[in-house]
Amino acid sequence: MTERLVEIVLPLALRHPLLYRLPDHLADRARPGAVARVPLGNKTVSGVVLGEPSQPDRAKGLKLRDVAEISETTLLIPSQIKLLRWAAAYYLTPIGEVLRHLSPPDAFEKRRESKPRKRSPEREAFHVPEPPPLNEEQKTACAAIDEVLEKPGLPILLRGITGSGKTEVYLKAARSALDRGGQVLVLVPEIGLTPQLLGRFRSLGEKEEIAAYHSALTNAQRRQVWTAAREGRHRVIVATRSGIFLPMPNLKLLIVDEEHDPSYKQEERFCYHARDLALWRASEEKLAVVLGSATPSLESLQRAIQGKMKKIELTARPAGVSLPAIATIDRRHEALKDAIFSPQLLDALEQTLARREQTLLFVNRRGFAPFVLCPACGHVPSCDQCDVSLTLHRSRGAEATSPLLVCHYCDDSRDYTPVCPECGKGTFALKGFGTEKVASEIKRFFPKARVTRLDRDSAGGGQWLDVLEKMKNREIDVLVGTQMITKGHDYPNLTLVGILDADVGLHLPDFRAAERTYQIVTQVSGRAGRADRPGRVLIQTYRPGHESLVAAATHDGLAFSETELGHRREAGYPPFNRLIEIRLSDAQPDRVRKVFETLSRRLERVLSGPDCLLGPAPCPIETVRGRARWHVLIKTGRYARLQPQLAALLDDFERDDLPSSMKMLINVDPVDMM
Repeated sequence: MTERLVEIVLPLALRHPLLYRLPDHLADRARPGAVARVPLGNKTVSGVVLGEPSQPDRAKGLKLRDVAEISETTLLIPSQIKLLRWAAAYYLTPIGEVLRHLSPPDAFEKRRESKPRKRSPEREAFHVPEPPPLNEEQKTACAAIDEVLEKPGLPILLRGITGSGKTEVYLKAARSALDRGGQVLVLVPEIGLTPQLLGRFRSLGEKEEIAAYHSALTNAQRRQVWTAAREGRHRVIVATRSGIFLPMPNLKLLIVDEEHDPSYKQEERFCYHARDLALWRASEEKLAVVLGSATPSLESLQRAIQGKMKKIELTARPAGVSLPAIATIDRRHEALKDAIFSPQLLDALEQTLARREQTLLFVNRRGFAPFVLCPACGHVPSCDQCDVSLTLHRSRGAEATSPLLVCHYCDDSRDYTPVCPECGKGTFALKGFGTEKVASEIKRFFPKARVTRLDRDSAGGGQWLDVLEKMKNREIDVLVGTQMITKGHDYPNLTLVGILDADVGLHLPDFRAAERTYQIVTQVSGRAGRADRPGRVLIQTYRPGHESLVAAATHDGLAFSETELGHRREAGYPPFNRLIEIRLSDAQPDRVRKVFETLSRRLERVLSGPDCLLGPAPCPIETVRGRARWHVLIKTGRYARLQPQLAALLDDFERDDLPSSMKMLINVDPVDMM
């Protein structure tokens, strides 16, 4: 009798499933998705049954062991198994890493409950007023989504200016999906966007049917949502990027809000993009999918141009509400160039406070000062483990602490002393500014103003929700924050937005720098004047003529996207070619360079024609956490054909040539080039 074999995926960093013999008494339980116990070394571990071997010849010459046990319950549903296989192949990622994302928290480990968070999911949703009736553009968008719900068709790109009512379209579309007996998954890029959307979607059903899913929940809470989604009890789920892996057997509508946001891309271990997985799931599972944004990614815009998406525009805010007036402040000619605030911004702040309206100040840096400098000897304190200068923080989190110098890459910190430890003579000068310093200076200029900041340092333990509630309840006059405050939030009393250093993102070594600057400036500007009070935006810049800032100030996204797509086409960058980054890191820089010589020679053999290999070269920040990082970039227009060759090459390289001390990261379609 021919022995039966089965593939088992283990939640380990293994590139492929493992083969085991299937005893006869377990044959009836060997359903794809079932949990199995198998021997591995001298242990017995848990994994998931994939099914019969996709390549039976793999078993030749192998000494296989028996499956020890198979559970009667199934962990993964069929659509998840398809996603598991496809994502591992497309992203050139160990299939065990993908399995971890598709499974509920601690599915294969002894459960150790984390401490309860300050907030429970039931308290997350904000109460929101009834929306106005749909206008004609919104009705057109809803009708197009209804068509796809009835008969699967092209993905929909909903390009709507800030405040144009995209959420109302989402709600109407979700209602249609629910009426058809389906489930709805809504993805958002930031945890801070969940309370407002949950409040909106609460109108669609009972509280038990609507849930949030994100990293601020405990493992137990996330397991509850995962189970209820699989059983169909949660009919609408608002989630951050990891929600794309939730098992929803009756899913009919998938919404990706702020689809352009880089937070949808995970940049470590399993480097997936939630938006792109949403498009794949929609195609594979015959779902309606809506990508929404005021500033769509160039990748999505190009898909629409090629006819691979249906683009629908929302060009106006509700009746009587106009886009904010945007002005750039040229700081090159100011007498006080180094001051944080221009005279125009201070005057606008004073007027806004006098009217008892709210202000949002955006600065894309945390801390008090980005770096400190000794004027006597020129010493700049830097991280011992990373190639970056240390940022001065006067307080972190809710509790005020003594000043610290902090690395924003490895989070290492040291006590700050004003006297330079190198020369023992100079007193450190503070250079630049971050959210802490901005908030401190606003309090100095306007002592009676209620000033709060929101960034990663101040958002822990559920405090982000407290800040958002206070802002909504008009208990904050001036909110200072980073990108956490730039998108999605709707505060009717917020009439002034100040962008303190619009140029900071333009200087990064990244071909997406201009696109991101345009998106951030447009998004944060859109927070102003969203009700019956007119909004005003002031952009402080030393490059007022840069095309990204001109487009944002004139509300001309079409001109910007056409220009930027032209630049990308000429340079051969996405969306016209694909990028694959391969990164190696090791404590010994020389070892990284030597190993890359071997890898580069092998890569050159499989690349041909218009394919291009850039590097190897050090990453822009070469050392992080004590490990030297080098990378290569493959630029190709034929990834579908190249992918199997790359997969085989990387398998062989990892098995034969990668030292045990070295880590390899493969990032298909990278977003963060740092």
